[in-house]
Amino acid sequence: MIRHLVFDERCLSDKNRGYGGAATMLRDFENVVDRVLLLHYGSIDTFELSSRDFLAGASCIDRWFLYLLRNSSSVKEVMLKQRGTMYKVSSCMFLLQDLTRLELYNCLLKPPVEFRGFPRLKSLEILKVTVAQDVLEKIISCCPLLERMTLRGYRSATRLNIDAQNLQFLEVGGGFRRFELKNTPNLVGMKFGQESKMIRLDESWNCTSNQLRVLKITGLSGSLREITLFRFLLSSSPVLERMTLQPTSHYVSWELPKMLEGFKDVKKRFMDPSSYTPRSIYSCQSSSDEY
Repeated sequence: MIRHLVFDERCLSDKNRGYGGAATMLRDFENVVDRVLLLHYGSIDTFELSSRDFLAGASCIDRWFLYLLRNSSSVKEVMLKQRGTMYKVSSCMFLLQDLTRLELYNCLLKPPVEFRGFPRLKSLEILKVTVAQDVLEKIISCCPLLERMTLRGYRSATRLNIDAQNLQFLEVGGGFRRFELKNTPNLVGMKFGQESKMIRLDESWNCTSNQLRVLKITGLSGSLREITLFRFLLSSSPVLERMTLQPTSHYVSWELPKMLEGFKDVKKRFMDPSSYTPRSIYSCQSSSDEY
């Protein structure tokens, strides 16, 4: 019994792959998915769609979500990655209550009014998605088991309040001008993207419950806001053992030791500014495996 279904461009015939027009590739792809679902027997654990422009906004995606709801509502993982025209996620997807992992790329999220969250979801990754702030906050807060979350490339919401008591790993970047961690006592890893201009950590950031052991901060420009933030993170991480810092210039690297006075018990590593890439400014890891 096949329980993991992954559909991408490898499903296309050799004649159409990379050479056929969008309509031809869509028809070929649609026929493959329809036939597999029609002949499939038993539960589906993973359902993944990945394509280039030819699948953009196609109505057939709604039909496939309806099939999952009717025939395999216990599906645990859904990944939808498509380019081109933004796809408005089917309301059927929000009724898949056994989801443990959800990844969406280039989508419009607008759940039905009766949506009450994903009670079993542990991993959420949504990239280049348009969604209202209150909707996104509701999705996050209504996933009580959520452990990992990646939010990048937003086109609408610029502010975000994150209330996720079980969250352990968080990556935020692209589009957000301000976000606030309100209830994240189990957070052990963080990564903040370059566009996030302001980060607030309220009183729920409890020093006695913080789990950070290894801290990595890249792309430091030496601004007062950055220094204030990472000194706060250091002082609020009593079990911190090691940290890695990478500035954007050699001038900043000369100033870093002065900025870190008072944190002598933490092992420090300074990375060469010339290897800096601007994808992320701040990242915190829960283990030292990468260092």
